[in-house]
Amino acid sequence: MSLSLSEITSLLEEYEKNLLNLEAVPVEFDRMWPAQFSKDPGIYVIYDNTEITYFGETGNIRKRMKDLRRTLNHSYRRSLGFYLFNEVATSSKKFSASIETQLNLYFEDQIKVATMPVAFGRLEFEEYLVEKYSDQLLNKKKKRK
Repeated sequence: MSLSLSEITSLLEEYEKNLLNLEAVPVEFDRMWPAQFSKDPGIYVIYDNTEITYFGETGNIRKRMKDLRRTLNHSYRRSLGFYLFNEVATSSKKFSASIETQLNLYFEDQIKVATMPVAFGRLEFEEYLVEKYSDQLLNKKKKRK
């Protein structure tokens, strides 16, 4: 069975509606914080206060929420740090200690996430969301192979 373009679009819009209607939870740096998330594959949305700033997909939601708190492991954290403090970090170089501390405080004060298990088509769903909301996101556009 193959779906038409309009059926695929309707499905993506329904997923989007479901994701954006979920209650977002504040990021915490408590070791137990990630335990509230499933280990399922899925999609997540990051809010800065009430503004959508990032969409991501993952094979394990709980593990990715742990990554969100580590500069070396998450591009959103690096992008937010650059946006807020004009300092560069990479997947092999963290921010300075003072920026890391300020960024942690910012996360706990401003950042919330909502997650939704999606077993199939999560890459396409993420691409759809990033394209649709591209003017307000800190996502870096990816070229999928």
